[in-house]
Amino acid sequence: MARSTAPEYSRGRVNHAGRAIRRDESSYEDHVVVENFRRSHSHILNAFQASLRSRARNKDVTVAQRLKRKYTIYDKLKRRPNFSLTEMQDIAGCRLIFKNTNDLYDFRASYLSARFNHVLLTQNDRFDYMTSPKSDGYRGLHDVYEYKASRISGSPWNKLRIELQYRTIYQHAWATAVEVAGLLTDNEHKFGRAAAEYEEFFCLASEMIARTFEASNSCRPDVSLRELVSRFHEVDREIGLLNLFRQYNRVAPSVYGIDRNAILIFNKRADPEKRTEMLRFSSFSDAVKKLGELEHANFAKEDPYDVVLVRSVTGTSSGSIESAFRNYFADTREFVSYIEQASDLVDY
Repeated sequence: MARSTAPEYSRGRVNHAGRAIRRDESSYEDHVVVENFRRSHSHILNAFQASLRSRARNKDVTVAQRLKRKYTIYDKLKRRPNFSLTEMQDIAGCRLIFKNTNDLYDFRASYLSARFNHVLLTQNDRFDYMTSPKSDGYRGLHDVYEYKASRISGSPWNKLRIELQYRTIYQHAWATAVEVAGLLTDNEHKFGRAAAEYEEFFCLASEMIARTFEASNSCRPDVSLRELVSRFHEVDREIGLLNLFRQYNRVAPSVYGIDRNAILIFNKRADPEKRTEMLRFSSFSDAVKKLGELEHANFAKEDPYDVVLVRSVTGTSSGSIESAFRNYFADTREFVSYIEQASDLVDY
């Protein structure tokens, strides 16, 4: 197996490259610096997945990891002008999906008590969007850790960050639908770049799902369920998003037997049944190397493809890549089902 990529540049040089990219004044070397910084996070992904895999054993939890895409890093640098690249918390990310909130909180409590040197940066539940949902309807819980090696051999990766993202299956279905809508319509609700009707669609949907399936609230706690459902379908008649989801669900590729290490390539311009391509790898380091090659070629062509590296770490669940990254298969079946069930509770 190839050795993990180690950071080759100082944090100051990395932040200088990030500022240059933000200002559209970057050199070729700046891109090399950022790519090295990004790829070096694969080491801490491996470290965290080992402890997550141990705790996920014999539990019904889906755990998957991904390395943030170059394009997304660049986009975030330009959307967030007041923070440094080395402060970006989610270049390395693990997603954990649970059947219910009790399982989620139990698992997280267990992980918070883990004996390791890594430093929890998000004290006092700073990113608890379950207790305090975002105004756009996003719900979930995020923890950010700073890597601190237990052995001197791991010290080059010290201070790199990783985000652990906890969701229930209901919160995940909503978030998946948001991303699929962005892929299919260019309305990026996730980044605040969506038409007002799409923003309303997802705010109402989040509240409907939270109340119906989790006895909870989202961003519209003061609206009755009847009003929520009525308004939701009124908005959907304007934009036709549910029908678009149903159309794509009929042709969404069914992918089984995915190896633990995979690169997903989403081509928005292709026919629906041909939009997702998958490459399998026997080792994570081989996948990281191939990802760099693909992204370099993709970036030169103005990003016609959405390319992401994912790795599954599963307990008793199966198909964790399919589950955790349904957006790359344009699969919103669960979201549509949850909305239909919530709608059936009222006569709107």
